Amino acid sequence: MKITINRAELLSAAQRAAAIAPEDSPVEALRGTLLETNAATGALTLTATNLETALEQSLSCPTAEDDALVVDAKLLAGMLERLPGDTVELKRTPGVPVLSLRGGQTGYDVAIWERGSFPKLEIPFPEDTVKLSGIPSMARHTMFATAEDKDKPLMRCVNLMFTQKGLKGAGYNGRCMVPPRATTNPPAISTCFCPPAPWRSWRHCVRTRTNSMWASPERTWCSCGRALSSAPG
Repeated sequence: MKITINRAELLSAAQRAAAIAPEDSPVEALRGTLLETNAATGALTLTATNLETALEQSLSCPTAEDDALVVDAKLLAGMLERLPGDTVELKRTPGVPVLSLRGGQTGYDVAIWERGSFPKLEIPFPEDTVKLSGIPSMARHTMFATAEDKDKPLMRCVNLMFTQKGLKGAGYNGRCMVPPRATTNPPAISTCFCPPAPWRSWRHCVRTRTNSMWASPERTWCSCGRALSSAPG
């Protein structure tokens, strides 16, 4: 891997990934961000997951080779924040478990994990899913009515109901309830409980832009620009 990329764009993506990666995971690689370069598409992809929520982001970045490595997520964001200059260089010698970051006259060398240690989620093909809309808006209107108590896992979730008239959502924390918004409530064809972490990331899409949403029997996916977030169904 040897790439030069806009520092501010990479920092922003690294900070979002660091917000997903669990600092205290017993699986070391889960504390990291997966960096993948693709020569054919000219892109750098950053992926982070806590096995409940996954976030994948792609940045335009000319590269001559395909490579993949995992670097500590919080450390990556911290180094990029401190490096000077408008661009940074990321470089590693094939087979050597060290990533070098350079910006201006400043540089860091940090140990990395190989790609095989990272449990990356498989992204579905659009034809295998159902396209949805309105998920970020629903997140804003249901999150405040979910519980914060970790001993009540279901009350921390938003209840998603797939009906013949579209997607409905409800939140309940034991004191306050946000029911599905509809004049009539058709029976749900299927239902699932979505944990709080993905709702926080999807709610941000309202303030940026949302390209598409998908739902499959196993997971719900939210695409925001060149970022893709998912949660179990």
